[in-house]
Amino acid sequence: MKEFIKLCKKTKQELKKYLKNELKKYYKEVIDEDGFLYVKGSEIALTAHMDTTPHVEYGNRKRVKNVKITAIKNKTIVSAREGIGGDDRCGIYIIMKLLKETDLRPTIVFCEDEEIGLVGSRKFTKTKYINDLKKMYYIIQIDRRGSEDIVFYDDENEEFHEYVAEITGYKEAIGSCSDISNLCPQCGIAGVNISCGYYNEHSMSEYVVIEEMENTYEKVKKLTEEGLKRGISYEYVEKVYFGNYWYEDTYLEVTFDNGKGDAGTEYFVGESIADVWYQFLAEHPRLTMKDVKDFDEGILTEDDYKELEEMKGYGYIV
Repeated sequence: MKEFIKLCKKTKQELKKYLKNELKKYYKEVIDEDGFLYVKGSEIALTAHMDTTPHVEYGNRKRVKNVKITAIKNKTIVSAREGIGGDDRCGIYIIMKLLKETDLRPTIVFCEDEEIGLVGSRKFTKTKYINDLKKMYYIIQIDRRGSEDIVFYDDENEEFHEYVAEITGYKEAIGSCSDISNLCPQCGIAGVNISCGYYNEHSMSEYVVIEEMENTYEKVKKLTEEGLKRGISYEYVEKVYFGNYWYEDTYLEVTFDNGKGDAGTEYFVGESIADVWYQFLAEHPRLTMKDVKDFDEGILTEDDYKELEEMKGYGYIV
């Protein structure tokens, strides 16, 4: 728990420097570029993001100082007055613990600025290192709230879904987007985002259940070991909407309100679900997913395009 709290107390900049030095203990080369840290290891890739956003304007996060540890029945609850930042220090902690306590040396991508539109993973996909991920068996992201969710976003490789559920015992859930929403389509390899024990993310009342985080550590360890033992590569299978319409023309209609004057309903069109959510978050840097009250996403049909043309000029489409 001390190591986890130490991670929570670091700023994003401090954390990146710390992780770079720590990774050098286990890998010959650590790639430090704008938006990410990267090390090439085995054919299982792990990813988590280095930024964290309590429910305040992004970039003005206060340093975590007032950590509170509460025991409730068989659970240890960690929180902080400033917002503990379990999203995604839980994922960072689990990956680093795997390196320290085992001989496993997975490929690792630590991304920056996930909270404002998956910025770091976007930057990573534009580098030559994305080609390394094409050789992976699968990608594990550790950045999901709760205790037993597994999320696959726009991947429909049911064989992979069943395999992950079998190994972890966790249940498939629905999510909007995260870094594997960029990484997996670009490298063509399936990925999963797995719960790691945080709750009330993006708020000052966020808390982490230590026992659930540690349980996910065991699941990630097992997924990594089993994946290397099997040596099977799982292909990213892109989700199809509306019959023969593919994912190139994606829309997002989102209703938001942060209680501070940023409120409304807007419409975005892009190349993928990750793209339209990136547009939304980039357009509204003061917002986080906590401020999203409702959304609808899918693929545009020919009739939809006609309707969009009619909507232009009415201040609705972005």
